[in-house]
Amino acid sequence: MSSIVIKIVNTAGSVRRRHVNTSSLTLEQVHQLGNMQNGAKLTWRDEENDLIEIETEADLQEAIQCAVSQQSALRLFVANVQQPAPGTPPFNLPSPVHVPVHAHAPPTAVQNPQVPPVDIRRNIQTFIGYVRQNFISASQSAIGRVWSEFDQSAILQGIREDSRSIRSVFESRVEQNRSAISIASFAIRAALVVALCWPSFWWLCMIAVGLFIFPRNILTRRSERHCCILLGLISIRVVIKLLYALSCLVFPTLFFLAVLGAIAFIVHQQRRATAWTRSRAHMRTHQRDAQRNSHRQSHSGGHQEQEPTDHGLTDAQQTDLNTLSSILPNVSKHVLRQTYLRYKDVNRTITELVD
Repeated sequence: MSSIVIKIVNTAGSVRRRHVNTSSLTLEQVHQLGNMQNGAKLTWRDEENDLIEIETEADLQEAIQCAVSQQSALRLFVANVQQPAPGTPPFNLPSPVHVPVHAHAPPTAVQNPQVPPVDIRRNIQTFIGYVRQNFISASQSAIGRVWSEFDQSAILQGIREDSRSIRSVFESRVEQNRSAISIASFAIRAALVVALCWPSFWWLCMIAVGLFIFPRNILTRRSERHCCILLGLISIRVVIKLLYALSCLVFPTLFFLAVLGAIAFIVHQQRRATAWTRSRAHMRTHQRDAQRNSHRQSHSGGHQEQEPTDHGLTDAQQTDLNTLSSILPNVSKHVLRQTYLRYKDVNRTITELVD
């Protein structure tokens, strides 16, 4: 028993959504769900974006199967058709009315019937599936072409012929001396067990060369099964060893980079905190000096206006610049003066230059 989501879109643009069972859904239930009038048309859009009309139960089941195969909701569009009442003429011709025609009147636009909305999500999914299928087919063809070129190369063909000739010589020797088969089988299994316990590069190279030139008639069926099991275990052991070596190389590097980044971040934060503390201390000193000067002026009764210096700055601004120069000695005076004149505040100037 499968279910599907049906969305019915009427001519007004409203949508009704229901989760129904596909096995028991009928055309009459769809008509009742969409409040369809007599003569209303029910349509849907297929995977090629064609508008298909639903008139029978078979049409409805085909639309449901198409939506289930695409794993999407089934969108049905209702178009109500106005039918004349019985006993009335199909057309009511009004009395002729004289309408003045203007020479420059724009032509009346022809109103097209309402077109059902396009399912953008389904179109995007179809496009993504098409691109993915083309990419997979192109990749498979490219890999097959490269493998065929490699398989047909002269070097590989020469290696195959040499290995076959060497293997044929060994197989003829084995046929001449059948009594040494049991000893050779035991020696081969022992070598594979040693390679499984200590998978060194030398043993792996010897096994790889032996797979090409090893005589096939020296092993019995039981010994051959044992060798296949040992070769599989050796492959698993080699993969695990490579992953362990890779993790031993990557994890310390990542840990070192993380620690280095944390140290750099802490040093940067400490520098910013130190600069902020120094700026606050100088600001408090400056405020105290300003309060003392204002207190002295209030006691002396002097209300002298500050005259600009030879650089176009007042005494208070020159004092602020001297304070900033003592806080930030590495910053040039020109940059310090421009930044201060932009904000005219000691704290904001220090924050801008430190950041």
